[in-house]
Amino acid sequence: LLNIQKNTSTARFAARSTKGATLVAGARVRWEFDGHAQPQQGSRVLILDSPVTSVRTFSDDGARKWMDSLVPGYGRCQVQRKDLMVSQDT
Repeated sequence: LLNIQKNTSTARFAARSTKGATLVAGARVRWEFDGHAQPQQGSRVLILDSPVTSVRTFSDDGARKWMDSLVPGYGRCQVQRKDLMVSQDT
């Protein structure tokens, strides 16, 4: 079970499964969160100029538009499902 703690808040993110993926160029990334692990109101999304490999996804229910992820160089983020290419071998 993977637990990640954001700053000093008590919010934790438990992994049900972890998959390797690549974020495509132009992907939108949510990276600012409040103390309840929700996207911060009024924060802007990042738009990636190039693909990012070795992205790990977790807590995927198979239905949500935004997925919790660990993005190299950015840390804990949310990314859109449509922007992920999931590796079949991880």
